[in-house]
Amino acid sequence: MTLSTAILAEGLLAPDLAENALDLRIEQRLGEPTRYTLRLEFDIVENDFPTLLDPRLRPGRDLAFVVADDLLPVCLCQGPIERVRVEFRRGGTGSVLEVIGGDRRIAMDRAHRVRAWSGRDSDIIRAIFALYGLTPDVVSTEKVYEPTSITQNQSATDDAWIQRLARRHGATFWIDYEAALSPAGVTVTEIGRFRPVPPRPEIGGGLGGPGSIPDPARALTLNQLGSADTIHQFTVEVDVERPNQIVGVRVGEDLTREDSTGPLLPPHVPLGPVGLKQFAGATERSTFLATAGDAAELKIRAEATLSEAEWFVHAQTSTTRYALGGRVLAPANLVPVAGLGGVYSGDYLIAAVTHTLDHTRHAMDLELRRNALGPGALLLL
Repeated sequence: MTLSTAILAEGLLAPDLAENALDLRIEQRLGEPTRYTLRLEFDIVENDFPTLLDPRLRPGRDLAFVVADDLLPVCLCQGPIERVRVEFRRGGTGSVLEVIGGDRRIAMDRAHRVRAWSGRDSDIIRAIFALYGLTPDVVSTEKVYEPTSITQNQSATDDAWIQRLARRHGATFWIDYEAALSPAGVTVTEIGRFRPVPPRPEIGGGLGGPGSIPDPARALTLNQLGSADTIHQFTVEVDVERPNQIVGVRVGEDLTREDSTGPLLPPHVPLGPVGLKQFAGATERSTFLATAGDAAELKIRAEATLSEAEWFVHAQTSTTRYALGGRVLAPANLVPVAGLGGVYSGDYLIAAVTHTLDHTRHAMDLELRRNALGPGALLLL
C-alpha cells in the first residue's frame, strides 16, 4: 500500500518512497519552523541495505510532502533532511529508517550574521527571503532607518532576526507553499510570509490573505443533529491574567521619560462579541515596555504586545481529512466551530496542526486560539 501523500525528492516525484513508508508526521506551528518525520521500512538485500544507500535520503537533501485538499494539491512541508535515525532488526525484516527534517527555516538558522540594515523592515525581510529563494508575501512597514542616523543592527541568524522583527510589529513569520500540477508531477513554490494573523489593515495586512475568511467546508462540528460530526471532543481553556494595558518608557541619550501611548485596544478584530477586557473586567493588568526609539516606536511595540496577549482562549481538538470531506487544515487560517453553546462556539484561529499520515488515514491534531467569547459569556459576568 502507498502512503496517503505524494513525496518529492529534490523536486521529483518519488513513488517508491511513498510505497515503502510506514507513516509520516508533520508538525506545523504558527510562527515556528515546520518539522517532519518520515519512517521507512527496509530489509537486507545481498548483505547490504539499499535504502540506507539512497542519496535522496541523506542529510541536506530536500523532501516535500503533497496531499490533496479536495481536488487541489497542497504541500504540507518542503525542506532539507536534518538527521536520520536507524533501527536494525535481526534478520533485516522490520528494520526502520527515520528521516527527520523541516522547512527552509533550517537553512535560515545555520549562520550567525552581523549586519547594519537601512530602509524599512519590510524591505529588509524581502532581501533576506530572496537569499533563500522564497517568494515574498510581506506587509509594508512604515518606519525608515537611515544609514547616516539609525540603522537596524542584526546580530543573529536570519531566522532569528526575522522573528525579532515579527515580534516588534505584531506580525507572524512562516513559510507557506503553492503546489501546482505540472508535466513532471507537482511543482512547489515556497512563500515567505510576514504578516499579521488574522490580517490587520492598519499595518498593511488588508482584508485578504491567510486567516481572513473562515471556510464553512472545513467547519469543526460537535453535537450536531442530523449530520455527522467532524470532531469527537473539544478541550478549551480561558486565561484572563494577560496584560490589557501598557506602561511605556523612552530612553534617550539626554533623557529618560515616561511616555503614554494613549489608550490602546487589542489590534485584531475580535472573533466574538465578548473580548478579554469586557470578560475580565476593568482590573488593571499591565506590562512595562522600554525603548530607545521615539514615541512611534513605543506605540508599535505596545500594539505588538497587546496583539499577542489578546488571545486568551486556547483549545485543542482532533479531526481527520475523511471527516472533513477531503479537506485539509493549516495554521494561520480561521475555522468555524459549532456545537459548543453560546460561550465557546464561533470562529477560531488555527495555531498548530500535527498531521499524521499512514496507508489508511490522515489525522490532524489541532491547537486553536480565540481573542473573544460568544454572547453567552455575558451571562457569566
